[in-house]
Amino acid sequence: MSTPFVIKLGGALMDSPSALDVVCRHIAAMHAARPGCVVVVHGGGKAVDRQLAALGMPTERRDGIRITPPEQVLQISGVLSGQVNAQLVACMIAAGARACGLRLTDAGLAACARATHLG
Repeated sequence: MSTPFVIKLGGALMDSPSALDVVCRHIAAMHAARPGCVVVVHGGGKAVDRQLAALGMPTERRDGIRITPPEQVLQISGVLSGQVNAQLVACMIAAGARACGLRLTDAGLAACARATHLG
């Protein structure tokens, strides 16, 4: 198996459907050339900020990193997996890629630890 090629798409790109469409077509072409070797991860901070603002919830950052209080976890994960991830998967499929969306919590894909220096 080849080494995975990881592509990170920022939240600003996710907010631009026409730009996202172009990028998804390029990624689909890469995937066709290297099946199973292209991994796409995404941001979505702006979408999260909009949702939290709509709910009247404050957004706190320290050193540029979002501080997520327990009461916001469901809202944030809902935006990232239910909205941003779903949008990206739909765009990738429309571009011809065989895409599926995974959350970091699926199958224990990522281990997280509290950044104690941030509080």
